[in-house]
This record gives sequence, structure tokens and C-alpha cells, in this order.
Amino acid sequence: MLAETLRSQLRDALGDDGILVTVPYPTVAPRHYVPLIPPFKFVNCAIFNAMSVPATCVPMGLNGAGVPTGVQGSANEGLDHLTIAAAVSLEEARGGWVHPK
Repeated sequence: MLAETLRSQLRDALGDDGILVTVPYPTVAPRHYVPLIPPFKFVNCAIFNAMSVPATCVPMGLNGAGVPTGVQGSANEGLDHLTIAAAVSLEEARGGWVHPK
């Protein structure tokens, strides 16, 4: 019931043309094969999956340490084209994917 309330609130807030831009992970990306501690940091992206709404990650360049950064855009169910269009626009504005240092 709580999940449906959250989905309804998101649906009302975004409408047919809104996009919610958030960070996909709350910290700098962990190294490969390193345990995720605490284990629930993935909730920033998992919540949109649990609500069955589209979310598209967008590379936004590198931080000061040369680690890739990014954002994700989410929209209402069935509006995948909006998240993809926003991703393309943001990526073009930032210069596209950059190889990590």
C-alpha cells in the first residue's frame, strides 16, 4: 500500500511530461569487486525499478579524482522516450562519455 501511494505521488508530480533528475548512487562509485557497505546504497536507483517506472543513467564527466559521475532521469510508466531524450540532451551538453583516469 505504501508503494502504491509513492507511485501515485510520483505520477501526479511528473504528469505526462515531467522528469525527475536524481543521483543513481549516493557516493563515488565503488571499485569493481568491492563489497557495497552499507548494502542499501543502491536504493536511489532500485526504488524506480520497484515502482516500474523508467530510469535512464547519464554520464556527466569526471570528478576531481578522475572517477565518472552521472545522474539519472526518471519519468512515469510508459514514458521511456522522455528519459532517453533528456539523457541525450544532458550528455551532449556535457560533452559525452569520458574515459576514466
